[in-house]
Amino acid sequence: MIQLSERDRNALRQAVFLPIVLKVLEKDRLVIEKAKFTFRLSYLQLLEQTIAAVHKDIRKTKEHMWETGMKIEEEKLDDGTSRHVFIHKGQRESHTYPAITIRNNVYDLLDYYLFGRFEEKKVEVEYPVEPGPGTIKVQLTVHMTGYSRSLHQGSFPVNAKEFRKDPQFTAAVAAYEFVRQIKMSALGHMESEIEQVLYNNEQDITEVVRQVRPMTCRFKKEIKSHFLI
Repeated sequence: MIQLSERDRNALRQAVFLPIVLKVLEKDRLVIEKAKFTFRLSYLQLLEQTIAAVHKDIRKTKEHMWETGMKIEEEKLDDGTSRHVFIHKGQRESHTYPAITIRNNVYDLLDYYLFGRFEEKKVEVEYPVEPGPGTIKVQLTVHMTGYSRSLHQGSFPVNAKEFRKDPQFTAAVAAYEFVRQIKMSALGHMESEIEQVLYNNEQDITEVVRQVRPMTCRFKKEIKSHFLI
């Protein structure tokens, strides 16, 4: 198996399934254009916005794959199954997707793009009572609706000194990274400069906090708008 980060694997999965989602949406658009709905333009507008969002994520996925040197080769099989070979640094990893797997993934992605990306995301943070020196762990509970419909629990390390200075903001950054690592897609599509900071400093939450703190308060508002803590 190729050694890839979770972000890289998610990009490869998106490269497989997002083009299929796009084909489904474009086919539905043609159907609605010919349909005799009373408010047909409203449905078309929703589809156009959804198609634009998918196009944007496909473009971002392609850019990430190009930057990391990842490629995909596809082979169609007779029974509706498709085989995709992930290629990275000369290594190859084969994945076979039966028709039912493709359908379920496309359904979930459609659910996300049509509904889940607009729904509330909530992270509950349980602060440690007595943070000690060095690294401490913030307990996180992630509630998701829409696309993921799930509950995740876990902990994430933060710098104790930074935590004592600003516990809410430090925990918020940890929560953001925690959600990104467990690949909750409804949050994985959020775009902001702070997301890039997190990606560039995956192994060092202290460096993340150091870089984020001097930024404008716009980032605090952005985090709080997604994490109700």
